[in-house]
Amino acid sequence: MPFMKTTLFLSAIFFLGVTSAYCQTQGEQEIAWIKDIYSQKYTDTLYKKYRMTIKKENSHTYRFRDRILLTSGETNDLELLLMNGLFYPQLLTGDSTIKYSPEMSTNPLMRLSQNDTLSIGRFQEVEIYPKNYQKKRFMLYVWNKGMMNPSLYTLELTNDTATATTPAQSFFKSASLTFIKFVSILI
Repeated sequence: MPFMKTTLFLSAIFFLGVTSAYCQTQGEQEIAWIKDIYSQKYTDTLYKKYRMTIKKENSHTYRFRDRILLTSGETNDLELLLMNGLFYPQLLTGDSTIKYSPEMSTNPLMRLSQNDTLSIGRFQEVEIYPKNYQKKRFMLYVWNKGMMNPSLYTLELTNDTATATTPAQSFFKSASLTFIKFVSILI
C-alpha cells in the first residue's frame, strides 16, 4: 500500500510539472497566436482611410455613417485610431449593413447577422519584434451583436516618417493601416 501511495504521489508531481511547463496565461496565448499570424500570414497591404464624417457621440460611441462602434476601456491610442479613420466597422463587416428588424426578435439566429453595431475593447500595442518606430502592431477584441465571446484581431499601422521621438498623435495622424487579420474567437 505505501508503494502505491508513493507511486500516485510521484505520478501527480510529474504530471503537474510537465503540464505546467506548457501552460500559458490567456495573454501569453494571444501573443503566441499573433506572432504566428505575422510570421505565416503577413502581407503588407495599404488600406484606405475612412474619409466620411466620424462622429464621436459620447465617450464610448463612434458613428461611421450607418454603423456604430462602441468602445470599452478606451485609451488615447484607440481614440486616435478611430478619429483618424484608420479603423472602421466596414473593414470587418463589408459595406452592406444589416440593421435590427422586428423579425430578429423571433429568430435569434437572424440576430447574429446584424452588423450595424460592433463593440471593441482591449486595444493595446503588441511589441513582438525588435522595435521599429515606423510600424506599430496592436491587438483588439471585437464583439458582434448576439455573440457572447469576442474575436481577437491584430492590426499594423505604418508611418514612414516616424522616429523614436514621434508623439502618438502625430504617429496616428500620418499613419496608414497596412495589415489587419482575424486571429481567433476567444472562449
